[in-house]
Amino acid sequence: MSTTGQGSSRFALLAVVLCCIITVALAVGAFWQNGVASSKVDDAEGYESSAALFRQAEGEGQQAGTLLQEYVATGDATLIPQINEHTSAGVTSLTAAIQESGIDGTAFIEGGSQLVQGEGQIIALRQAGDVQSAIAGLQQLSTQFEEFLAVQTAVITSQDAAAVTARDDAETADALTSWMVIGAAVFAIGAAASGILHIRRTSSRRRTLDALPSA
Repeated sequence: MSTTGQGSSRFALLAVVLCCIITVALAVGAFWQNGVASSKVDDAEGYESSAALFRQAEGEGQQAGTLLQEYVATGDATLIPQINEHTSAGVTSLTAAIQESGIDGTAFIEGGSQLVQGEGQIIALRQAGDVQSAIAGLQQLSTQFEEFLAVQTAVITSQDAAAVTARDDAETADALTSWMVIGAAVFAIGAAASGILHIRRTSSRRRTLDALPSA
């Protein structure tokens, strides 16, 4: 009986140690996965923000182009400040998008500068009354703008895809965190139960030994 009780007590103690080790390991893993989830969410928000800025720049550029076409057709000088306003807003958004995304923005900066210069030349030609040259310049600028938009759209698609991947990774890390927390709680309960069993077995064995007659 004594040997059996001692064996049960040792087994309970071993269970306590193992449960504690597993609980700590799961708790550390849960903390780490929670950090991964937070980091991935931050990454996703960054990708989404840069994509939104690229879209905003695209919209401003398209609006400026529409107004420029109208100006070349009508010669309405009141459109010039609006064209300049949308152009400036587009450049600001594009610059912010490049900074947010962290990509090499050399091609965008050079392409954007060429578009702005071309726009200014068309306005100058129309102001001088050279409508045909302004129309020809507008057609050339439209082609350049479409090529510029194609590159920009590719970047937006890439940013959107990266955001989706980051969101998925964050959800996976969140799920792992939840399971690790649950596992840690289960093994913590196991450690407590094993500890209680060990204490009871030890106390019972001591009482048995104390009850034996002394030699």
